[in-house]
Amino acid sequence: MTKQELFALLLDQFLTLNDNRDRLIAAATTGEEAAQILAAWRQANANQLDMGNRILIEDSQKLQDLIADLRATQGELETAIDHLKSVGGGLGRVLSIVNAAVSIGTQIVGIV
Repeated sequence: MTKQELFALLLDQFLTLNDNRDRLIAAATTGEEAAQILAAWRQANANQLDMGNRILIEDSQKLQDLIADLRATQGELETAIDHLKSVGGGLGRVLSIVNAAVSIGTQIVGIV
């Protein structure tokens, strides 16, 4: 199942609950049942919004650029570590590459 298909299912679930919310609440016999219905409706809404946002974020140009940077930096990182003693600037240069690579990874995790 793709993320888009999952989003469609979550959206269908929310729309079904949204279209029938008043009916469900009218059928509740206690305030607790009505509160549970509203809580489920709110969570279903949050689920579909979150999934939709994740899809939009994953398709964003910024994320794609960061992923390209991460791939490029990974090669530089591996080369720098493999040639640790011969890298111009020594360990300081390698640490700079390490920090740059990790920073990109952190930015990606923050977005996704």
